Amino acid sequence: MDILIRDSLFGRLLNYVLDGRILRSHDLDIPKHEGLASSSSSVTSPDAAHRIMVEFTGPDDPDMPKNWPTLAKTIVMLDVMLLNFSFYAASAVFTPSIPDIEEVFGATTTEGTLGLSLFVIAYGIGPLILSPLSNLPSIGRTPVYVLGSLAFCLFNIGTALAKNVHTILVLRFFGGLIGSAPISVGGATLMEVYGPTEVPYAIALYAVSGVCGPILGPILGTLVIERWKTWTATLWLLSGVTAFTTVFIFFLLPETLYSNILLRRAQRLRSQTGDSAYRSQAEIDTPKTNFAVQILKQTADDFKLSCMDPVIFFVNMHTMLIYGILYLWFEFFPFVFDGIYNFTAIQQGLAFFGILAGAVVSVIVYVLWLYFSYQPRVAKPEVIVEPEARLAPGQIGAICIPVCLFIFAWTSRER
Repeated sequence: MDILIRDSLFGRLLNYVLDGRILRSHDLDIPKHEGLASSSSSVTSPDAAHRIMVEFTGPDDPDMPKNWPTLAKTIVMLDVMLLNFSFYAASAVFTPSIPDIEEVFGATTTEGTLGLSLFVIAYGIGPLILSPLSNLPSIGRTPVYVLGSLAFCLFNIGTALAKNVHTILVLRFFGGLIGSAPISVGGATLMEVYGPTEVPYAIALYAVSGVCGPILGPILGTLVIERWKTWTATLWLLSGVTAFTTVFIFFLLPETLYSNILLRRAQRLRSQTGDSAYRSQAEIDTPKTNFAVQILKQTADDFKLSCMDPVIFFVNMHTMLIYGILYLWFEFFPFVFDGIYNFTAIQQGLAFFGILAGAVVSVIVYVLWLYFSYQPRVAKPEVIVEPEARLAPGQIGAICIPVCLFIFAWTSRER
């Protein structure tokens, strides 16, 4: 369990300050060249003969995320789920504040709604720009998580202290832009921690946390506004949640990017042994590449993959449509449940529980389908199952969505 603190950003900073005197890594106790290094013959650089490739000691290496204890894996999953929930709640928790913002600052309805719209637009753009940083071996995932969450918290505090609507809109945009970086790599973290059999279940739970955010956000926002009678209450609530999340992951979210783990292992071995021959594969692949060039290359690769692969492209387009529909509810519900059914503000928030119930039922059905249908087929060595086979439940859901929209629109009428 020491892996949680030792490899967290807190543990890494502490070891850097104290020169590795506490939270000692197990690889420093293994004799030189025993398991930590592979044959140097596979290295093709000019200095290959003098290099020792640093790799995992084997499939059971305790530093490999898939070999971590179950409790450590569970805490990592809770970390990314908490991040996912707090960020997506931030988009919707702002909605109950819009009428008060319009009244206090004399803003138009369009300006008030832009606080939500700009946030959503920004978190659609942010992952393409910032999340590639987490794939760089020299950075890894943990700094992106912690620094992104910290910046997001500061933007929320700034929004709560804003003195005019234009400041609110600018800070909401940059909050969505920066805050999207941590939540966009949550799936990659879970794939690094869990094996192929476990990861679909972990991703399903991760998805539920993302749905809970925008659904519970309006309810929480309405409750705090009713209690404190100010539009800033929602932003202070959000700031508190994101501050707690930042502290939690600072202490208890270890690094999961394999190339970063090996790079730091090589650095430790060079430092402790005085032997500069130790090198990780990442250091050999990009020995002296400019840092800005690495970022641009990684961003270009990710953007190319998102746009050129037809499966990924169309899944992204469909996801964009679904999230667009979800956020339209924040504007539709007041017209329907207030204008037609005369719901109170809290009752309107409770209406979102219908979406949450549907999401929970969908995940349960998906998990049952995985357990009883998909995974038994994958387990058969003579059967080749394409990755796209996992999209089968999504095809059913894609049909249900327009049907449900039609039913909602058709039944939203005065008696």
